[in-house]
Amino acid sequence: MASKATCSQLKAVWQAARPPFLLLTLAVMALTFAVVDQAMMSANSSYWVLVLWLALAAHVSVNLLNEYDDALSGLDEMTARTPFSGGSGALQACPEAAGLVARVAWFLVGMIAVAGLFLVVSQQGALFWFGLVGLGLVVFYTRYLTHRPFVMLIAPGLAFGPVMMLGTELLLTGRVSWTMVMLSLMVFFLVNNLLLLNQFPDAAADARVGRVSLPMWLGTAASGTVFVQFLGLSYASLAVAILLGELPLLAALGFVTLLLALPLSWRVLRDHCNLSRLRPILGWNVAVVLLTPALVATGIWMGGMQ
Repeated sequence: MASKATCSQLKAVWQAARPPFLLLTLAVMALTFAVVDQAMMSANSSYWVLVLWLALAAHVSVNLLNEYDDALSGLDEMTARTPFSGGSGALQACPEAAGLVARVAWFLVGMIAVAGLFLVVSQQGALFWFGLVGLGLVVFYTRYLTHRPFVMLIAPGLAFGPVMMLGTELLLTGRVSWTMVMLSLMVFFLVNNLLLLNQFPDAAADARVGRVSLPMWLGTAASGTVFVQFLGLSYASLAVAILLGELPLLAALGFVTLLLALPLSWRVLRDHCNLSRLRPILGWNVAVVLLTPALVATGIWMGGMQ
């Protein structure tokens, strides 16, 4: 029986880490590495694996803390779960795993802090600020930042865009380029939208535990407009980088996702207050957010081979 309990708790930890969502980190890091490889082939590649591990560990730890806090507050019990929002359901199926989920999360936070300090001391002192902001976003996101609508809106994009991408480039090349700044803005707007759209069906449950998301603060119509504006700004960031010659023309592969983004925008503006119609298009949003950086990275690598 003890072995069975242990196995179910380990499975709960795995589910609470939300492995499918980690594709976002892989897509963002693929884009970051593509730019670094294009800009400086002599970058210190011995740190690449460590940086990727830190990025994945940060994503896993924030997911685990989110699951733990949402189970503690009872939020996940009130939320209508979808494949893209409302938590994994791991701690509802296995409540006794909550303590283990929290311990694993804090262990990862500690490992990230130790590795980050090592990199600051041995490589780049300026990394301290990227690490401090990144760690703060991981630790404080669910419990504190989700109670402030504007901060809640920009925190995800800040973590995956400027913090993750610019910090990685600084470590690997010793500098921050305008190319990476523009692409980090693209990712910033895309990832903010990923969480923003997921907040529409969760608004009623979020209100019961004290969260204040943008749809609760501005209403769904205004939030839908913000969503479309962010989507436009993400593609505009990519376009500017290409037009200024910061990226090869093949990076325009990222615009292929406009085939999904345009109807997605129309549906969000039309169905912002109709949850039964909105829920099926959450997957479209995920596809845009994952495919756009992956296609841009592919275009950069292909452009570098010419």
